[in-house]
Amino acid sequence: EEYRRWFFNDPVRLKSRIRPGDIVLVDGDQRVSQAVKYLTMSPWSHSAIYVGSALLRDPGTRKEIRRVFGAESRYLVAEALVDRGVVVSPLVKYIDFNIRVCRPVGLSREQIESVVDYVLSRVGATYDQRNIRDLFRYLLPFHLIPMRLREEALHFGSGKDTETICSSLLAEAF
Repeated sequence: EEYRRWFFNDPVRLKSRIRPGDIVLVDGDQRVSQAVKYLTMSPWSHSAIYVGSALLRDPGTRKEIRRVFGAESRYLVAEALVDRGVVVSPLVKYIDFNIRVCRPVGLSREQIESVVDYVLSRVGATYDQRNIRDLFRYLLPFHLIPMRLREEALHFGSGKDTETICSSLLAEAF
């Protein structure tokens, strides 16, 4: 099936309106994205949190962040990727996808900074691969799983603090 864009994103407008702490929901175009959307009954397959230029505050990382991301270093998201774990990426990475920006309400500037700092502290954590297997288990008819294995079949995620997925990264931060 061909990817269907609902609307086109204006990068200048998006960058002028998005704020640190905003959640970016993405409608991915890969096969795994379609499976995630189907299994979660959601139009969104991925989530990230906008951290903006927070990494430029630290003089120790500023030069490297500017080298890696150039002009986009002021517009970064933190996300958990299956193949790379928790990373920072430029917001424009998703400009050609259907996205939705959700802004948390009722949080002070200090609370938002705390959320962003927490998420950035998770950069480098590995992706919880078990969650992918957990999602795909739903494709199996539960009654076909032997009784002695059913309890294990209902346990989700690895439970390891060093592993995360895109949605748990956000849930832990807030």
